[in-house]
Amino acid sequence: MFETPEGISSTIKEIKSSTKEKKSILGRLKGRREKSLRLSKEIVWVTDLLNPRRTYFKEKFPEVELEIPLEQRELMWAGSDFHNVFGRAVYPEAYHERYINKEGIAGRIDLFEDFPIEVKRTTTPVEGDILTSRPENIEQLGMYSALLEIDRGRLIYYICNTNADSNDGEIRVYEVVFDDLTAIWDEMKRRRELLLDAWIRDDPSRLPPCAWQGKGCECERAKKCNCMLEESGENGFEYNIADQVSELKLIPDEGERLSKVISEYLNRPRLGISFWDILYPRKYYFRAIEPKDTLETPGVGGRSSKDLAWVNEKRGIENAIKHGPKSEFEMVYSRILGERLAVLNYRGKPAIICQPGLRSPLLPDKDTVSKFLGDYVGILGMECALTGAESGWLIAYYSNVLDEDLRLMVYDITFTGDGLSGYSKFMDERLNMIRTAAASLDISILPPCPEFKCRYRDWTCPNLSKCK
Repeated sequence: MFETPEGISSTIKEIKSSTKEKKSILGRLKGRREKSLRLSKEIVWVTDLLNPRRTYFKEKFPEVELEIPLEQRELMWAGSDFHNVFGRAVYPEAYHERYINKEGIAGRIDLFEDFPIEVKRTTTPVEGDILTSRPENIEQLGMYSALLEIDRGRLIYYICNTNADSNDGEIRVYEVVFDDLTAIWDEMKRRRELLLDAWIRDDPSRLPPCAWQGKGCECERAKKCNCMLEESGENGFEYNIADQVSELKLIPDEGERLSKVISEYLNRPRLGISFWDILYPRKYYFRAIEPKDTLETPGVGGRSSKDLAWVNEKRGIENAIKHGPKSEFEMVYSRILGERLAVLNYRGKPAIICQPGLRSPLLPDKDTVSKFLGDYVGILGMECALTGAESGWLIAYYSNVLDEDLRLMVYDITFTGDGLSGYSKFMDERLNMIRTAAASLDISILPPCPEFKCRYRDWTCPNLSKCK
């Protein structure tokens, strides 16, 4: 069934694009973030005090959030995804998040043991003195330190390489010590008062110039602010938080250690079998039966295991689709031959999300979709067969497509009765093969990966020589 795209295509009864679901998902992706300033309640967030003029206009014109380009949102999603991976991998026990609201200033603070940390993902080099090159990062950490009344913290940068041909990435860790937390707290209160005063008077003129002017500010792009026409900061505050830094040092080798910890986390043994394992049982065999061999160092130009570059592949897009505001996605679990398999459901039907590297979206033609997205069609077919559904969603986000309106496609795929029966039989056969191979340690029982996979992707497979 999976040997050729034609075989996959033959299992499809009908495929069509759903404009309704596309608009619904795009609307959620472009929706206003939940973390919003509520000036009317006289509560501000630490991040709002970093650039209060921008905060003022974003709160006054909430619709500007809808104008953020998808390219910028992709960076935001990727940063959020790395942040989540970092927390789970590096500090699984000592790392936690704490919410603080003190005198109307709120913050969600990442803590390691008893001191704050701030994790930043950046695609630009971190060069020179970060006190002058990245003062907002220092200020944010200083404000968190003042909220916690702890005089030190750590700034952790993941400097990712955006070159698609490179897997390089670097983690850099700085320890920062602050001299006078009282002065920082006084500055935070002063900024809060000026921001609330601007909101009450509907006049931002006393707020300092926007540091994001000409650098991608949403309000400037939407022409909702007057920052370029107005002299500001007449009675504004001074940015003196960075002046309270008494010690700033790069911690030698800590970044390399954290990179190794994350790599080990990403390659940790995984319990259970997935649909991908059923599709490619030899990969599962080597990972489950010979886990050490799957971590061998690959040849020049490739990698055999997940590392920082894997986190850098915009996985945040999938999380943004699944876990956005008012999410209608849920995980359901079904069993086959004693195995528990997870199925992502969207509005009552199985759904699978992919990010093709194509430069134009595929039309809803079953032969074309099967040719370029055959793996995903096959897995969706297995999910439908397992859950008793006749159809499912194939949600494709084409990040390389220039036109934002064409970047997301939602395919509604209905399978034939024979196709669903074939997927059920296929799963039974593959699971029995996997169990027999595991018991006998005989890989020859398992079908090899399709020839085109080996021909074009052998650099990613550390077990190619053993398969042959």
